[in-house]
Amino acid sequence: MQAAPRPGHTLTGKSAEAVWDEALTPTMREQSLTIAEEAMASVLLQDLDHR
Repeated sequence: MQAAPRPGHTLTGKSAEAVWDEALTPTMREQSLTIAEEAMASVLLQDLDHR
């Protein structure tokens, strides 16, 4: 959540379950914030480079 671009989009409707990160969905609900994977692409790719 810290690396998510701000301002994000308000979470409305049913949220998707992030099965790869059990803390992500509850945190998104608490923050009322959606995180588009496309907005995080560069951060996610950098994370994969370090593995």
